Amino acid sequence: MFSKPLIALAAVLVMAAVACGSDDDAAQPGSSGKPIATPPGPPTPTSTASGIPVPGATSTASPFDGVETHPLTRVPSGIPSRPEMQPTSTPGASPELEPRTDSFPVEGGRPFVEIGWNVPIPVASEDQRALIELLARIPDTPENRRQLRLGDHALWRSQIGFELQTFDDGAEAFNDESLRTLTYTVRVGVVGPDVPSPDSGRYLSGFTDYMSELKTFETMGFDQRNVDQAAIAAPNGPDFTEIVAGRYDPALAKRLLAECDCPQPDAATSYGGYEFWSWGDGPRGVLSLRLAAPVFDHRGRGGHVLMTEDGLYRTLTVPLMERLIDTLNGSAPSLAESAAHRFMMDVMGANSANGITVSGGDSFSREVAIPEGEGMISQHGVSSGPLYSVSRESNRANALLAPLLLPYELIAMGSGSTGPRLFDLVVIVNEDEQTAVENALRLADRIVNSNSGDGLPWALTYPSVELSVSGRHLVARLFGPGPDSLRFNNSVELLFAHQGE
Repeated sequence: MFSKPLIALAAVLVMAAVACGSDDDAAQPGSSGKPIATPPGPPTPTSTASGIPVPGATSTASPFDGVETHPLTRVPSGIPSRPEMQPTSTPGASPELEPRTDSFPVEGGRPFVEIGWNVPIPVASEDQRALIELLARIPDTPENRRQLRLGDHALWRSQIGFELQTFDDGAEAFNDESLRTLTYTVRVGVVGPDVPSPDSGRYLSGFTDYMSELKTFETMGFDQRNVDQAAIAAPNGPDFTEIVAGRYDPALAKRLLAECDCPQPDAATSYGGYEFWSWGDGPRGVLSLRLAAPVFDHRGRGGHVLMTEDGLYRTLTVPLMERLIDTLNGSAPSLAESAAHRFMMDVMGANSANGITVSGGDSFSREVAIPEGEGMISQHGVSSGPLYSVSRESNRANALLAPLLLPYELIAMGSGSTGPRLFDLVVIVNEDEQTAVENALRLADRIVNSNSGDGLPWALTYPSVELSVSGRHLVARLFGPGPDSLRFNNSVELLFAHQGE
């Protein structure tokens, strides 16, 4: 039922048994929560299998030769090897494990995991900075910092070799079968074996279920052909801000809007050097206007729309639009001024990442990820494996097979690629450098020794892992058998659960 991980690693394993319980607060080597001394000297990439050091594996990874990289903090490559859950001694071999809802496999072998430590973290080049530049358009608010979704559609088009139709081809070119098929692949997250897909975006980005019903091309002169990058800030509620970077013609939009047989704006408001159009205010829509031209969404909400030559913006309230304009004209701070967000997007850009989500650490706190009591799996309601329901008690047991992470501030997830290799990319922003080192060790421990919501080891999903620390940032590249494993894994909160409340 599950394909066995095929990992090419010729090494002699030195097995070390460290007795340890499953309590997430238990004292263990590399998992005590105490500060870890950082040895002097430049970190050298090393490789381990399921936490067991491999002698002689200290060569520099050639893909990073001549590439500018972030300074690394040395991470000692040692995690507990539990006698009752020993990894297989043969790379590419996996024990037979049966998923169960009422229990979890503890005894017997664990899948083999290759772990690369202190792998260099490349710096985004000039042509990989689109996501960093997108941050300059997003207001810096507590809600936007901890809830953010971004997608690079221009990157995706270049990776799959898709040539956009011209505007002379008319609206039918946007809605033809080939583009609709490609749009579907973006929405479901399956583009190809080695191309990560962007996030589907929100209404104005065009990558939605409603794209064939939109009339924005005829009424305002834009559709998905204009879109290069898209972001939605604070997406989990009505107080969102939609940002769509690209190429637009405000004069054409104003002319087409005036000529169209459609609801005209209630108001055209000048503020902070910009003019925006309004079709109602607030989160409540009118069902009779569902998907109506020019910009009413699937809930019948028009909201407030601002178009510039290089961007399209939408909010549902005036205060949010004014905050956005204050950010665009430089009178209010943007997320580009957050060092943590710049670092996360720098790493994502350098790894050609897409489909990115940024979440506050509280989304993965212990009480959210593994709450007490019985019931369905937290947050999502279904497991990622063949079983479609698991109890909270079972999830708790699976999650606590290895220590939880220490509390952290932010976590960014996306799908990246280097050459033909596709991987899930995670950046965790910690309180300080020592916490980042500790969480690198704990994350490796959790992948090797804990299970996901279907009762199967995370090692089956990620047979190969790279872990690096730069300052207070932990960067993890997780290589698995399929793309977008994190985006579509319904028990991902179990892997990144931390001890905070």
